[in-house]
Amino acid sequence: MKTSVEISDFLFQQAKLLARREHTTMRALIEEGLRRLIAERKAPKPFKLRRVTFRGKGLQTRMAGAGWKAIRAAIYEERGADRRCASAIVTLPAVNPASHSRSMFPRNLA
Repeated sequence: MKTSVEISDFLFQQAKLLARREHTTMRALIEEGLRRLIAERKAPKPFKLRRVTFRGKGLQTRMAGAGWKAIRAAIYEERGADRRCASAIVTLPAVNPASHSRSMFPRNLA
């Protein structure tokens, strides 16, 4: 396919010199550059977990050996919830989507 593109004179001269030095054409150079750029932008960037630290001295001794349920209850307790409320939050029953109507859980999202 033929097309016209305006680029700066300096960039054009640099590309021309590079093509001559590598014994290739401007077309091949431009295609290679576009392929690399498209591949780079298409590929998802790897997830990088940021480093987060908290002030304190690590795990509290009362939590050593505690299960996740106890730790979660303590978290909610410190936010003003009483033990009864915290345990209710922890012990909610699992929802089975198959037991609900189709309008609530649509199967085809496409």
